Amino acid sequence: MFVNTILVVFFISIIQPLNAKGLIEIELGGPNDKCAKYTRLGNDYLAITHFRVLESVDYVKGEVDKSTRTDSGYFFIIGVTAKKQMLYGPIDYRYNENIWKLIQNGFLDPEKLKKQKFNHEQHIHIKRMTVNGVMPEDDDIDMSDCHFLFPNRLIADQGLYMLDEVQRGTGQPFMMKMYYEPYLTEGRMEIGRTNHWQDIQN
Repeated sequence: MFVNTILVVFFISIIQPLNAKGLIEIELGGPNDKCAKYTRLGNDYLAITHFRVLESVDYVKGEVDKSTRTDSGYFFIIGVTAKKQMLYGPIDYRYNENIWKLIQNGFLDPEKLKKQKFNHEQHIHIKRMTVNGVMPEDDDIDMSDCHFLFPNRLIADQGLYMLDEVQRGTGQPFMMKMYYEPYLTEGRMEIGRTNHWQDIQN
């Protein structure tokens, strides 16, 4: 039976060292939530595997030993894996079997994929995150209303997602998909798509 799931991360790897070991509790949506119609099968297909905290820092230019640092915010990156084959939508990157080997390793069956349809019940929904001992101030992040900026509080696919509380005009947290863009100079990670935030506001 599908029930609310709480994940507890006891040790958090910090990109910018914070000299602290923290506790993060993640509560996933359950069958009695307003968003249950999107998540009924979510735990069968998707699982959160990684959680990382990044500290955004601004340095004042000057001599290295005299530079001052200003903490300008914290960003959370969430890693999600697919437990089994699922269809989310059109593949928007160039798939290379020689690199990914999803077909060779039996994870992806092209014949079955032809017959699959997108199922809106396969999302997972992070309702709430409690962050203790990781940042200078503890935080309780509430994303229980999955219809806020719909569907940006639902996770529908494997991959990396960034939760950004700091630099968004509404002051409300939501998630953006991260992906690797190999065609830019030396390649780099992109967050969301071009003008994504402007599209949401409009």
